[in-house]
Amino acid sequence: MTPDYTKGHDVVVTGLAQWAKITEASGPSDFSKKYQMDLVLSKESIDDLANLGERVYAAVVKVQKRKKDSEEMEKVPPFVTLKSQNAPKVYTLDKKEYKGLIGNDSLMKVKGTLKAYEYMGKKGLSFYINGAIILDLKEYKGSSANLDDLWEGVDAKAAPIDDLPF
Repeated sequence: MTPDYTKGHDVVVTGLAQWAKITEASGPSDFSKKYQMDLVLSKESIDDLANLGERVYAAVVKVQKRKKDSEEMEKVPPFVTLKSQNAPKVYTLDKKEYKGLIGNDSLMKVKGTLKAYEYMGKKGLSFYINGAIILDLKEYKGSSANLDDLWEGVDAKAAPIDDLPF
């Protein structure tokens, strides 16, 4: 039986989380304003999505991305982007809800829904995240750089009050 993507088709995939913004601690993505993450797919999940058909696979699985500071594309391991308007439930292996930060390369098992959309005359397929289990949590290393070494060797002084422009 062919899934009805207009109603949504649930899929379970596993892989390594990248840019996970799916918990209370991380909040939604700064760019999309949605809870989302990229998931580098396991071999089994690649096969499962491929078994849904070539059009479905091509619509949701990405195998290249734009190089940093360039228009040029580069080949990357197959991944999907999962999104949600609301924070999905995320659990640890002991079935406790997890609200902390999720580091890159954390191994995740995710239940999502593939659902057809039409927007401004363009049709496509979105992959919505419903919930996740963290199988192996990696430490979150924030994107903001530690600037402590910037001040090394600098004799920082407070500006004299008389030099302030107001």
